[in-house]
Amino acid sequence: MQTSTQQMHPEDPKVAPAVDVSVPEVETLALRETPQPSAKVIELEPLLAPAAKPQAAAKPAEGKADNATWRKFHNQGIPEYLARRYWWAYLWNVSVWFFDHAFIINTILFGNYYKLMRAALTRVDPDFDGRVLQITCVYGAFTPSMAEKMPKCELHLIDVANVQIQSTLRKLRVAKGASAAGVQPARMNAETLAYADNSFDKVVIFFLLHELPHDARARALDEAMRVLRPDGKLLIAEYGELGTKHLMHRNKFLRNTLEAMEPFLGRFRKENLVEKIRDTAGRAGMAVTDVFHLPVFGGFYRVLDFSMKPAEEAQSRAGKS
Repeated sequence: MQTSTQQMHPEDPKVAPAVDVSVPEVETLALRETPQPSAKVIELEPLLAPAAKPQAAAKPAEGKADNATWRKFHNQGIPEYLARRYWWAYLWNVSVWFFDHAFIINTILFGNYYKLMRAALTRVDPDFDGRVLQITCVYGAFTPSMAEKMPKCELHLIDVANVQIQSTLRKLRVAKGASAAGVQPARMNAETLAYADNSFDKVVIFFLLHELPHDARARALDEAMRVLRPDGKLLIAEYGELGTKHLMHRNKFLRNTLEAMEPFLGRFRKENLVEKIRDTAGRAGMAVTDVFHLPVFGGFYRVLDFSMKPAEEAQSRAGKS
């Protein structure tokens, strides 16, 4: 394994103002479990495997009305953990507008928003002309900036929440670059992607994994590896592992406050993500040949870029060395 570290000096990118746009029909890649090699879709639930289909919300006890706000979103096909825990942050129109401001995002990330974004963007090649999949939308200018930096790529974007897709499309429509204008969005669950195996040259996951329960996170990583080509790359920006040196880790009040806002973060930070990716790649017939690891904010956050090879090829090279 090769691990490299470098100092980043990010510049604040300008976030273009949102404009009203309509969602265009787009061509998707070949889809799993459908006889059609291609389909014009935005809504993909009918094509998903059973695990990704919306589950009916549990019915309240007879005589007791359940008017919980999160159920409204759950009934629209949003996973229960997302609807219950994060409706106020990702699914409500007002919150989508509020949180999608650079100042707010930078505050939430303790002043590291631009540094994280720029660090991740150093791992994309301006001349790359392959297929890229971003798994779930993100607040801020990351997606438009990535599209602008890779104008030759074929960029696909998925999210389980239509409100997030609409928000990102508004930003992409006013961004520069060929891939920004031609981005191909689709609504689907990261835990059961409808794309065919080996569809993408690069998969990007920006601050999603810590927001998933343990089992959902494992399924999402399995799916990311399934749709990634054997010699592809997986780019992840996330929280760092829980340590003993950083103030935000040592201070119990600060640690507990953050984990109260992020209910699945505690367990995620105790996992060895690099080893988990290695194991996930192995199950998909691939091997991790190189890991770029850049700590940000003293290791509180990190950017990881994994290079893959078919497992047999990686073993053959190891045998010759």
